[in-house]
Amino acid sequence: MPCAPIHQPIFLRPEIMKGVLITRPEPGASDTAARIAALGHRPVLAPCMNVAPAAPIRLEQDPVAILATSAQALAALIHLPRGIRFLAVGDATAQQARDHGFSDVISAGGNAADLAMLIRRTVEPKSGVILFAAGAEQGLQLAGQLRRGGYRITRRVAYRASGASALPDQAVQALRGGEISKVLLFSGQTAASFSRLMRQHDLVASCSGVEALVLSEQVAIVAQGLPWAQIRVALAPNQDEILALLT
Repeated sequence: MPCAPIHQPIFLRPEIMKGVLITRPEPGASDTAARIAALGHRPVLAPCMNVAPAAPIRLEQDPVAILATSAQALAALIHLPRGIRFLAVGDATAQQARDHGFSDVISAGGNAADLAMLIRRTVEPKSGVILFAAGAEQGLQLAGQLRRGGYRITRRVAYRASGASALPDQAVQALRGGEISKVLLFSGQTAASFSRLMRQHDLVASCSGVEALVLSEQVAIVAQGLPWAQIRVALAPNQDEILALLT
């Protein structure tokens, strides 16, 4: 009597959870990663910018307000009194300012144009000097616009940002293995650095099945140099809205 065939169990390799590539540096990258994980996605860190704080800012006279378009500026403000009004470009920068001890913090909840409108609503042009703590070669247009409006703007370099020399090995392997479904791009400078690094690592073709989730139309323009499956723009230029594109 012939023996019945023995069916060996088939073990299927579990599908790898697609990752979301985070290109922003610290501070901010870890917070973004935690929020992405809470949404049920796999965060993959790939900072495309190196940020170094400048020397601490010292002024002969305290300003009536401090402007910041990035939380990266906070490290250079250690000598400034914490009671000075702090005007932040967005909610994340505002929260970082509170975490650093500033007590009078207002968020513009958007971009540089929103910050300019916030200044006009909350600070009189003749009230005194406003410190604009900016990145090197950044914020020049905003500073000029405010000066033309009668504001006394003292712009100081609070940090310097440069493109990363390479992507982390984990990120390279994930991109090459098709394990990334989305890439977050928070600035035009970051998008330009990411594009350069993708060419450097010979990974351009890996973008064909990946969505770019970008903070603004300006970032989208810079990101267009890669063959993305799709570029999606956040409804408002803040982290909440860019993460909303994941749902």
